[in-house]
Amino acid sequence: MKTGRRGFIVTPETAIRFTETSVFLTCIFAPKRADKLRLFLFRVLMIASVLLTVTFFLSLLLSILENLDKLVVVIKSLTFMSSLVNYVIKVVIVRIYCNNFKRLQWSVKNFIENADKFERKIIQKYVDECWKFQLFVTIGSYFTTTGFLLGPLVLPQKFPTEAVYPFSTENTLVTVIVYLQQSIGGYQAAAAVVLDCQMAVYLWYLCVRFEGLILQMDHVEDHLQLIIEIQDFYLNFQRFLSTCRFVDETIPSIRAVVFSTVTINKFIMICAAVVLISGEGSIEKLQCGVIVIFTALNIYTFIRPADRLIELTSYGMSNKVFNSFWTLNQKMRKTCLLIIHRTQYPVLIRIPGFLETVSNQYYSSVCIFAFKFHKNKI
Repeated sequence: MKTGRRGFIVTPETAIRFTETSVFLTCIFAPKRADKLRLFLFRVLMIASVLLTVTFFLSLLLSILENLDKLVVVIKSLTFMSSLVNYVIKVVIVRIYCNNFKRLQWSVKNFIENADKFERKIIQKYVDECWKFQLFVTIGSYFTTTGFLLGPLVLPQKFPTEAVYPFSTENTLVTVIVYLQQSIGGYQAAAAVVLDCQMAVYLWYLCVRFEGLILQMDHVEDHLQLIIEIQDFYLNFQRFLSTCRFVDETIPSIRAVVFSTVTINKFIMICAAVVLISGEGSIEKLQCGVIVIFTALNIYTFIRPADRLIELTSYGMSNKVFNSFWTLNQKMRKTCLLIIHRTQYPVLIRIPGFLETVSNQYYSSVCIFAFKFHKNKI
């Protein structure tokens, strides 16, 4: 991080390191230059984290079974359970697509390390555009979790959640262990939220790649009379096809994480809204109000880059190629037609029948859904 006339300037390297560190609990990245022992310990940590989350989930399920007549307790437990499910699902996704994520992370770092001044300027523009929001979401997620964990200090309850255990928790040592279990589970749930910031980094990276290609088309168009620039045109075309293939191979892993986030967060928003309109105390309503806000912000984390990616890979690229179409020779026009044809199939984050195309329009529909739900309940 540097200081300049505009205040703090976050470098791409700093942004990558910060995001990578913030998702440590999701076990997405294995230790660097690790020997067999470290890799073994890493896998043990991952399995232990999942088992700890599962035991926490079962204790919350037991609390629901014992408090079926208490709607608010049931709703709050369902909210926490959903967060834990989100964590487990994302750890599973990370393991299934581990090679894809390794490839993406290596590609991002390699691109930044070898970027020229032209590419560096584009990267810095995107970092300046999104680092404050992603920092806010990351810190906010962990602070929100901390607020819940400190709830027993001001609420008439022994632990942060209503979890019930099949043994006595009156012993001091048992109390400490249970509190520690719930605390770790809470931070694991927060890490699952922050993992979406890592997915956003990958989407922003793809935006940088495509925007660089579009801007290079300007350079070719301005110097088209030179043979070397005509060669650059074909080189850009090859880069475009290579980038499209890279996206087609890596986007399924991001899509899986996004689908998990959207599905779980919608359910959490509904559960939190029920508590907001209930007769619970102000502390519980404040906690759930914060949950609603941060689930909405969590979804928006990848909405911006996904929407920008649609723009760049559809009319952004096609308009640029079409505008230069009439100044090209016949052979180059055929190449342009191939690019225009490819842009009819932009990069979309969607699963037909399950997840609509992730964009600003989709985010608006999610917010409208939330507000309508609140209004109808009130």
